[in-house]
Amino acid sequence: MVEILERMISWHLAGALLALLLLLLFYRIRDALLRKRENKYIYRCKNCGYIYLLSKNMPLQSCPKCGQFNEVFRN
Repeated sequence: MVEILERMISWHLAGALLALLLLLLFYRIRDALLRKRENKYIYRCKNCGYIYLLSKNMPLQSCPKCGQFNEVFRN
């Protein structure tokens, strides 16, 4: 009787650990996909030196500080 109870507890513990592992894997994959989708492009203004991030990769973007049009500095 004790052996059966010990087996049941060990199976439940193994199942709980497996569920936690699967949740961890799910959230890591989800976070990686979200980060990949949220590409930010870094722009540096040639006029005032202001550095800003935008999610669009356009040939030219205007600086939010001075209005100068700039190209992508780094993505």
